[in-house]
Amino acid sequence: MTRFATAVYRVPALTPLVLLLLYVPGWYWSQWWQFDRQALGATAPEWWRWWGAHLAHGTVEHAVSNALAIVVAALVAPRWMNRLPGLLLAAFLMAGVSLGIWLNNPDIDVYRGFSGVGHGWLMLAFAWSPWFSPWTRIAVVVGIMLKVVWEESDLFMIAQWSGYFADAPVLTDAHWYGVLLAVPGVILAYLAQFIRERMN
Repeated sequence: MTRFATAVYRVPALTPLVLLLLYVPGWYWSQWWQFDRQALGATAPEWWRWWGAHLAHGTVEHAVSNALAIVVAALVAPRWMNRLPGLLLAAFLMAGVSLGIWLNNPDIDVYRGFSGVGHGWLMLAFAWSPWFSPWTRIAVVVGIMLKVVWEESDLFMIAQWSGYFADAPVLTDAHWYGVLLAVPGVILAYLAQFIRERMN
């Protein structure tokens, strides 16, 4: 690793700072950042929307409520979510959720918001957190997954409370994409802990 890369890796709060700073233009120019199927499928596709969609918000309240996931993750798993790995992970989740919408939700022309990414983001943060016991971390991860299952139940209209501050109905499928993308990372976290315990 070069000296510059090492320095970048060690920058404290890099991920939350970058993401929250990008929230500002994402809110102000939301129509230019949001997932737009027509713009993405154009002859000259506006590729930045694959990532920008999750930083775009229609209202300040929506942006602030989604930003809580970024802040909580940075506090819960500072080694991973605060630094460069967290930024790369965010980019992966953003692209993955956008791809899920593109492939599996052809009826969705416009999407914006961090909630899909946020579900997977928080699962990974708690799975890799050094602050909680294994059972506490498992309980939180399972709780997030059960919340997404609950949103697909007959109580769907009540589940819309999760998008109370949004300016459009919640796309709960995006929550599923975030959760499914996070599962391999969660499994890896527990495998790493198991191996460490066996070696000690």
